[in-house]
Amino acid sequence: MEEKFYSELGLMIRTNRRSKNLSQEYMAAKLKISQNAYSKIEAGKCRCSVYRLIAILNLLEISPQDMLSRPSH
Repeated sequence: MEEKFYSELGLMIRTNRRSKNLSQEYMAAKLKISQNAYSKIEAGKCRCSVYRLIAILNLLEISPQDMLSRPSH
């Protein structure tokens, strides 16, 4: 169940990043992490902290409430 959560979270992040025409490199630079580390978040292979998740949502201009209310696939 946890694995599915992180996979769906990563997909939501990737979809929103692409819709805003932002690169993984841009996101990683803003978050002060490597592009490889950011890629793992989008792939659902990394359990990011709540702090990092909030930073990602802020960059994508998504509120935590909106993220939690999105239907899962």
